[in-house]
Amino acid sequence: DPVWRILLYPRFVLAVIFAAGGAFLLATRRITPRGRLWALAGAIAVFGLAEPIVPGLFGARLGWHPSPVCAVMRPVIRTLQGRAVAPGFWVTLGFVGALTLAGNKLFCGWVCPIGALQELVHRIPLRPGAKRRMPFRTTNAVRIALFIIFVIVALATGKLVYRAVSPFAFLQWDMKAAGIVSLAVTLLASLVFWRPFCHLVCPMGLVTWIVEQFSLLRVRRVQGACNECGVCAKRSPCEAVPAIVEKRRVRPDCFACGFCVDRCARSGLAYGRRKGK
Repeated sequence: DPVWRILLYPRFVLAVIFAAGGAFLLATRRITPRGRLWALAGAIAVFGLAEPIVPGLFGARLGWHPSPVCAVMRPVIRTLQGRAVAPGFWVTLGFVGALTLAGNKLFCGWVCPIGALQELVHRIPLRPGAKRRMPFRTTNAVRIALFIIFVIVALATGKLVYRAVSPFAFLQWDMKAAGIVSLAVTLLASLVFWRPFCHLVCPMGLVTWIVEQFSLLRVRRVQGACNECGVCAKRSPCEAVPAIVEKRRVRPDCFACGFCVDRCARSGLAYGRRKGK
């Protein structure tokens, strides 16, 4: 199909609606834990389960195929091999990149069903102190190293080993052991860590982290309203919050979840273009 027709697939149209809805809730400070919960459940239902369970619902091509993982790895590997890349891979990569540039990981935070699953599982309460944070320098180093390994192995052997660690295979109802194991490990790790697959493995997560440094809309500290009390950083599982408060130029992954915005009683954090006065 031509690019314009691919962009009219239900998954892309509905993704824009989900992302725009998330941006609206964040920008107007109407984001709540319950609203976020419904949004995550909706992303899983629509983009992860609807098409396999109800074939033909909303027409064809509702689920994410190619997956975000494949949409990064296939173009890179095939280009280095001098082979043609199907338009669907480029369109998916460009689409996710555009949403990220517009609004700070809106795809990863409001559309991606695997991201939503991880976040929902992380909400399950554990004993006090059981939840852990992973240092961004460590997780990003691992993510970059895995990306390089995936590419080198593919070029050397022709094997797409990244498939073995991609939980998206399960949501595409590919019931091979690798997909089941990768999803199980991802969800178990999510009980303790915040979005572990996104931070440690996902190639799309790496790409969107680079792009989000230039996002037009993003969570920002509001000068004058923020008194640096540290409540947002303590109560949010996201490693990006301290960097946002300190106004660092390069920040860890921010999934535009709105958790820190909702937790600040002084409106010291806001989602938008203006940095505040």
